Amino acid sequence: MAMRVIRARAASPLLAWLVSSALIMTGCAHSLQVKNLDLYKPESFSSQTRDIKLGIIGSTTKPEEERFLTATVNALKRDGFKVTYPFLLSDDTRGTVDYIVKVSTSSEYKGSGWNFLINWPGFLIWTPAWHGYDYRAIYGFDVDITDTQTNTTLPRMSVPVDLDIRHADMNRTWTEGLGWVLYSAIAFVGGILFVRYDNSVTPLLVNATDSRIADYVESKIAARVDSASPHVAASASTTSTTSASATGTTTSANADASGIATSAASTAAVLSTGPIAPLTTVSPLPTGTPTGADIRKLPAVTTPATLDIITPHATTILPISSSSEPIAAKQTAAESQ
Repeated sequence: MAMRVIRARAASPLLAWLVSSALIMTGCAHSLQVKNLDLYKPESFSSQTRDIKLGIIGSTTKPEEERFLTATVNALKRDGFKVTYPFLLSDDTRGTVDYIVKVSTSSEYKGSGWNFLINWPGFLIWTPAWHGYDYRAIYGFDVDITDTQTNTTLPRMSVPVDLDIRHADMNRTWTEGLGWVLYSAIAFVGGILFVRYDNSVTPLLVNATDSRIADYVESKIAARVDSASPHVAASASTTSTTSASATGTTTSANADASGIATSAASTAAVLSTGPIAPLTTVSPLPTGTPTGADIRKLPAVTTPATLDIITPHATTILPISSSSEPIAAKQTAAESQ
């Protein structure tokens, strides 16, 4: 009987370690979840003109901030802006862009006091698995836009992003498994430590949200630039009008010059044929030929059978008949009379 008791006592620690190891290996995890990501949807805007040139100057302190800024630049290029990044400001480069956009970024990560309760006594109902630990990621984007043509700076625009995160991984939930074996002491201590932010969440968060946040920030910058860029569209319109006016003036001048050249060529062609011959003198009409006054006194004829034509260089009146008799025969008959 004593031997059985000794064996049972020796097996108890071993069983405890086996159970705890199984719980740790099969421990719980909660995949990354951003509860309020839908709040940061890109805003729609109506662009007045495209081909606006932007020089982007970035001010970042962390790798994830640089990644957000790069994604924002790519979004601006996608929407048709001509972007230079990074832009090196100098007297020579200032005139190469329409606007200088300086983006200063910041980032802050926070844990939550609720994580203590999630870990202890929450381990009793596996709270880290179905709820996850609470974290916050706060990003700031301060945008200063300068118009290079007027040398004026628009009021600073701040674009805050505050993400509500849920996540749990094995690097923390192992205390949950041991809490069952060691009378919850480890889970209690872990709860105290886990109120802080878990830095291993940051890479996962950036991978999951960089495109959405970049599109959101880019839409804010694009809307501000579009609302402040009427002079760009006006400049393009003035250039187009001036070009059209110059084209019309040139066309008109060319037409006038062409007309003058044609008139001069015609005059030269006429003069080159020699002196103009005088007009041939018209012989007087024979006696008895009706004049204009006598013709007006004649009775009106509705449908004349013949029509007399008086030629200016002949004294003979040639009657024209509708019959098929040759004109030469009629002329011979008239001469014989």
